[in-house]
Amino acid sequence: MKLRFSNIVTSLLLSFAVTNVALAVDQVPTSRTITRIHSYSNFAVVRFSPDFPSTLACGGVSSLQANTVVIDFTSNKDAKTQYATVLAAFLTGKKVGFGVNSCSPFFGFGVPKIYRVDVAG
Repeated sequence: MKLRFSNIVTSLLLSFAVTNVALAVDQVPTSRTITRIHSYSNFAVVRFSPDFPSTLACGGVSSLQANTVVIDFTSNKDAKTQYATVLAAFLTGKKVGFGVNSCSPFFGFGVPKIYRVDVAG
């Protein structure tokens, strides 16, 4: 019985640690207008307005973090779909929002990296 209790406690502690890591996300509300899109070979940069101060603390220039997100083509399996969604929203003038869950290493400092794109109806 002691071994089972130990396994349960270990499992609970591990799940708590994983849950804390998974909660390190932020949501840019779906009320932003895309002002610029920069496309490079490995990533795209999306600028928007109005600013949204992310709580991720990426360690970069705070004014850039407040109106910029990155789509990483190298580590995000959904990057092409997300880029197409951003481009369509930009071309049609739709409002967007983003789910961000990490920081990109681009430009020598951190910028929020997206995992989701939301388009207002």
